[in-house]
Amino acid sequence: KYMDVVTFNHYSYSLDSAEFDRLQAIANKPFMIGEYGFNSMDAGLLTAAVPVRNRAERGAGYRYYTEQLAAIPYFVGGHYFQYLDEPVTGRFDRETSYNGFVNVADIPYPELADAARETNSRIYGIHAGSVVPVTVPPRE
Repeated sequence: KYMDVVTFNHYSYSLDSAEFDRLQAIANKPFMIGEYGFNSMDAGLLTAAVPVRNRAERGAGYRYYTEQLAAIPYFVGGHYFQYLDEPVTGRFDRETSYNGFVNVADIPYPELADAARETNSRIYGIHAGSVVPVTVPPRE
């Protein structure tokens, strides 16, 4: 009763709607994903929480996950982790993930940026139920 939105960090290829439906029945509050993302090993960085085949599949993962999330009425948003890749020498906790929209030289990854642009142009229609979300998950 003391919160407006329940948030989750959720690193997975897809949303388990049955599990979130169960949690929604308990919480009876809007949900938001605070962190999600997809990594591939083709940029030279060393860790991957949710590995996919390559850069193109990072874009496919973004589209699939984000659009599936938007199609669930009680979700009010999601935050892709993160804008910038982590340094090859590691961040404060030694994590070295290739998960950004841009690399450490601030150069965008076109596959991910293009996927986000396409999905974000459709997101309100998906959430309203008038546009069908992407149904093809990323290749691992």
